[in-house]
Amino acid sequence: MCVVLFSDVRLYREGLADALARQGIDVATAPDIGTRAGWPDGPRPDIAVVDITGPGGHDLLASVAAWGGEVRVVALGVSETEADVLACAEAGAAAYVSRDASVQDLLDTLERAARGEALCSPRIMGSLFRRLGTLTRGRSRTPVLNRLTDREREVLALLDEGLLNKEIALRLSIGLSTVKCHVHNILEKLEVRSRGEAAARFREGGRAAP
Repeated sequence: MCVVLFSDVRLYREGLADALARQGIDVATAPDIGTRAGWPDGPRPDIAVVDITGPGGHDLLASVAAWGGEVRVVALGVSETEADVLACAEAGAAAYVSRDASVQDLLDTLERAARGEALCSPRIMGSLFRRLGTLTRGRSRTPVLNRLTDREREVLALLDEGLLNKEIALRLSIGLSTVKCHVHNILEKLEVRSRGEAAARFREGGRAAP
């Protein structure tokens, strides 16, 4: 198995790489995806492990997932909350490792990811199924809101609560620039000019745009 590890903390990055190498895993490391000229020196990896605990961690995760093509991406340092796990899944992660996980837990996750499998707790699984059900019911009731992605609908619901962009970023564990992009897309797709109009459309249940 060949793994590339992305983390902006050199000591952590190199220590974890050394622990994986002792288990017979071919490991390359990188602080970020840099120039995008290619993967770090070595063969193209089977799995990319992305530390999301630093600033912009979810943005880096999404970038690696988009750039990596068929390479499976594992999010590292995830807080086991519905919002954080869902954010990682939507960013393109094939699996995740929690903040409290051991090196053995990481090894198990890498092996599962290599087989196309993912593991999460029953509590998180239940939350994700409930969330999926809510989104499915919302699609059937709100044709205009169906223009939005799942993440955009989440952002819109928080706009309706009156949250600012920074507060939304903290709530969803995503970057501020990502929130701004989502808000721009929401206004454009709903054909409204302000956050207030978008929130009103949300409360109205997505009646057809004028």
